[in-house]
Amino acid sequence: MSITVDAMGGDHAPRAVVAGAAMAVQQGGIAATELVLVGAEPALTPLLKEMGVEDIQIVHAPDVVGMDESPAAAVRGKPGSSISVGIRHVAEGGGGAFVSAGNTGAVVAAASLVLGRLAGIARPGIAVPIPTREGPCIVIDAGANIYCKPKHLLQYAIMAGEYATSVLGKDQPRIGLLNIGEEDGKGNPLIKEVHGLLQARPSSTAASSKGRTSPTARSTWWSARVSWAT
Repeated sequence: MSITVDAMGGDHAPRAVVAGAAMAVQQGGIAATELVLVGAEPALTPLLKEMGVEDIQIVHAPDVVGMDESPAAAVRGKPGSSISVGIRHVAEGGGGAFVSAGNTGAVVAAASLVLGRLAGIARPGIAVPIPTREGPCIVIDAGANIYCKPKHLLQYAIMAGEYATSVLGKDQPRIGLLNIGEEDGKGNPLIKEVHGLLQARPSSTAASSKGRTSPTARSTWWSARVSWAT
């Protein structure tokens, strides 16, 4: 599986991104033929030559989405941006994953528009693994949405649980809901409704959790908008 990388995303792109790609190849983490850099070809070609990784493929994208740009406007107005071109490259079978350190909102918007969402999932969520003594704790949503409805948090829990099972190898991941306390009656109406939805699921092992106890890998999904799973 090849990985498509936004070479123009991030504070020190493209040099820092190309340097990271070169390091991954030179240290044996990935073959040059399994990496694709998306960005302005005139800028990337000399950097690849300088760093001795000319075998890495370049997909030309003339535009860049700035970190301060509106995500929706950028996706609509810059179809030639490294984010849009890179995600289309993946959608067309050119790679198995897209990685960007650029405008998060633009990545979420472009991925939703081009790649689409899983059946039954209303909103995408950003999942972040937090290392703990007992293994990673998956936190979701970590920045894709500001306002969520109960059904969105339930869907985050389902996705986090599936990730913990298929990627982390957890047989029965425990789901947690970030709350002001661990008692069932704690929290605002949103959290109480989500807690009820989670408890109603046949295979659920969900529980509320305070922020100070969540990153202990006792659970896998985290939310108050956020959910966690371990």
